[in-house]
Amino acid sequence: MSLIFYADNEETAKEESINKYKDLLEEYTIKCPTLKEALKQMFISSGASQNKASELTTTILTEVKDFIEPKFDEIQKKYSNITLDDAFTICSYTYELYGDDSIYNIYKILNTNLVSNNRMQGIRNISKYLFLLLKSLRKLSRYYPKKYLYRCISVLVKLDYDSFNKKFVPYIEGNEKTFWGFTSTSSEIKTCYNFLGTTKKSGTIFSLSGDIWGYDISLFNVCGEEEILLEPERKLIVEESLPEVNGIIFVRCSIKTTPLVLENLFKSEKISSLTKGIKDIKLNTEKSVQDIFQSEEFNALDINDFINKYKNHKYFTKLKELKEFFTGFLFEARFTLHELDNRGNKIDGFSINEKRGNLPYNPPIGWFGIGLKVLETFDEGNDLWIGNNNSKNEWCVAYHGVAGGKPSDVLKRILGLIIRGGFRPGPNQMHSKCEDLYHPGLKVGNGVYFSENINTPGDYAGEFDIYNKKYKTVLMVRINPNNIRKCKCMGDLLVVNGTWNEIRPYRILFKEV
Repeated sequence: MSLIFYADNEETAKEESINKYKDLLEEYTIKCPTLKEALKQMFISSGASQNKASELTTTILTEVKDFIEPKFDEIQKKYSNITLDDAFTICSYTYELYGDDSIYNIYKILNTNLVSNNRMQGIRNISKYLFLLLKSLRKLSRYYPKKYLYRCISVLVKLDYDSFNKKFVPYIEGNEKTFWGFTSTSSEIKTCYNFLGTTKKSGTIFSLSGDIWGYDISLFNVCGEEEILLEPERKLIVEESLPEVNGIIFVRCSIKTTPLVLENLFKSEKISSLTKGIKDIKLNTEKSVQDIFQSEEFNALDINDFINKYKNHKYFTKLKELKEFFTGFLFEARFTLHELDNRGNKIDGFSINEKRGNLPYNPPIGWFGIGLKVLETFDEGNDLWIGNNNSKNEWCVAYHGVAGGKPSDVLKRILGLIIRGGFRPGPNQMHSKCEDLYHPGLKVGNGVYFSENINTPGDYAGEFDIYNKKYKTVLMVRINPNNIRKCKCMGDLLVVNGTWNEIRPYRILFKEV
């Protein structure tokens, strides 16, 4: 499955989005096609005769059925709302044809049409299968890697061919690219090296960071391979392209947070069973409360341990109130449990009169926090940056307030713009021309404002409601001390004017107003 980048021009890409042709698929929400119909449509559009299309369809459906049915119970334990037809559809994407029939491999036909210059005809050729695949995939929970996803192709990609503008575009830092088709990735870079070693070919390895998530379809893969599948039209920024070494080019990219294609067609299917239960809680369905907090997903996160520990804390007058906060928070923010880490959950017991990263540590007393999954994530798994003994490589603690509004807007802002999308300097850079205390001879410059003390961003943070209670939220972050700027008149404020990679949120703090 080759990775293909097309369209360096965002406006052109936007015009050619699948969303422009959603009317070609909307009819299927009324009468859903069968997988048999979808496969025949694709094969015939690829030049197969009626007889050949029927032969290929029968072969694939038989093989897929024999592969999926014996392991369907295992699949349902992991994805409870998946149907047998859904499993057949996802599995068919991974099915490999050989010899002369290899031109009819489903992933090839699908992606060839998704990157076609004739966008409307391409989507028409695959409309039934595209509908079924997206509908089935969005019943799976999203997979978030610890650090990166990797993509490997057995071609030395030094230039991109921009098919819309008919020219080659080099991998230059800052260039925006788009994955127009479905993209197969792995969470292990060794998978790429093993592939290139097996094929004895040169190649290109893409390291993907940023808003990286996909669907783990390894259970459905007929070849028994790990496969994390990305949806179409994922946009990314090239961060670095390294020179060829031993026949391999290494390209680092950051995936941007963008809306899903055809999102309106699959709203119900894309909600996980956990989120459905959370929605029920908002309707005061007591049974759903019990179901959720006894689920394997919640137990894996040890949220119950956190709840039991703090259920009588002054912030929560009763156990149900704390449970409601957690479920309301997770539902409104569209968080997955893979993004949270119970080891970072904290209400009290903060250290005082200490330093972090050689700067004073002012603990967030009076706030409670939900930990984000950051351990073993940065610096090749080295967690010295988040230490608590003021060591040489430790980063300092700071706080950043979040504006208020509707709960969904506030938490979407945390999730999309900050945690996954990175911090960005605001318009009010009042200290940019002041002399920097930490770097004599330099100005503070433009950057993102933080505070060493929780009170300042706490006062700035806006309010939002969950279950008729008002809350404020502040992000607790670690900052690389080498990128901090500060002048005499800034008080407890400080500015970070390096890249947003020098800022690492690790706890979301809340306080009832």
